[in-house]
Amino acid sequence: MHHGTAGKKLIAAALHDLGGGSKSVDPKTIEDLRRADAPPEIIADYERRAKQQNDFIVHPDNWDAVRLFISCRTQWRRGGFNGAKVGLDYVAVQVVAEARNIKMTEDTFSGLQIMEAETLRLINERN
Repeated sequence: MHHGTAGKKLIAAALHDLGGGSKSVDPKTIEDLRRADAPPEIIADYERRAKQQNDFIVHPDNWDAVRLFISCRTQWRRGGFNGAKVGLDYVAVQVVAEARNIKMTEDTFSGLQIMEAETLRLINERN
């Protein structure tokens, strides 16, 4: 499957996210904490973690897809006897997109699928 330059950058973002795991801090999370009047020490902890994480530059055209993918970390469907990840739950993805105010365009959805496919490929390679 040929993805072009944008696809390669999305694959790199999926790889970065897979390596970053729960240590990655989405800037939107900090904004959400502020809006929710979270305690200052919690906001400060998230800001500290955000500064410490490795930066990964995302092309502006890919930002919505990357943000949606990261926000959907807990929305994987599992199957088989071992409960392996088989793909994202697209109904849940739509709910997350609406909650995060991310417009689900064809490009955003395609980018999400590129990142999903790369993540599944890597998980299957490891097993």
